[in-house]
Formats: sequence, C-alpha cells, structure tokens
Amino acid sequence: MHDDIVKRAYRKLLTPSRRQSIHSTLNRFRAQMGAFWIKPLVSTGEWRQYFDLWEKHGFHVTPDHFYSPIPGSSDLPDSVWNKETGFTGIDPNESTQLDFLQRVFPAYHDEYAAFPHHKTSIPYQYHYDNTLL
Repeated sequence: MHDDIVKRAYRKLLTPSRRQSIHSTLNRFRAQMGAFWIKPLVSTGEWRQYFDLWEKHGFHVTPDHFYSPIPGSSDLPDSVWNKETGFTGIDPNESTQLDFLQRVFPAYHDEYAAFPHHKTSIPYQYHYDNTLL
C-alpha cells in the first residue's frame, strides 16, 4: 500500500526528464557500489563461487589480470571497436542460405509465428522484442 502511494506521488510530482535524471544518478550509484563490493571478491579469488549466480542474472564477472586470456577492454586500442572485420576463412555461401530459407523455413512458420512479440507475464518467456536489459 505504502509503495503504491510513493510510486503515484513520484510519477505525479516529477517530470519525465527529472525522473530520468534521478534514474541515471541511481544507476551510477548502483554501478559504483557494485564495483566496490565485487572488487574484493575478484582480487581474492572468491568470485569463482559467485560466478554461476552472476551468470544466471545475465552477466560475467572475471578478473582483469595479465594471466587472463580475456583482455581488459582498456588494454585494447580504439580501432578494435571502430573497424569492420571480414569473415576471414569463412564462406557465407549466401545463395545456399537463401535457398534453405525459402525451401525449409515455410514448413516451420506456425512455430516461430507463435512466439509473442512483446513481454508476457512469464518473466523467462522468449519474445521478439527482447533486449539485453
């Protein structure tokens, strides 16, 4: 009951731009607190026992260490993010893929058409409008 009153007042009293500003500030705070609490786990190696839990929530936390095969993004040059790369050694064989789509996929139309386009009341159900967040 109290939560509903607070939510209604929040929506009524604050403009959308002010609400966005508050959300941005809270998200920065959450990110900083997350880093503050996670850093000791990573530096002591305790992160391994929480990896599965974090993965279930959709993210991976691994240490940024020179022994790690996963590079820290700050170690990579900006050009990595700005250039398009080719399919070196891969032949996409577009004509065969298009033929496959035209011959095989129509038989499964009813199956993939049954997926909802928007979020449903089932939190883990797939829908076409899925995002990472």
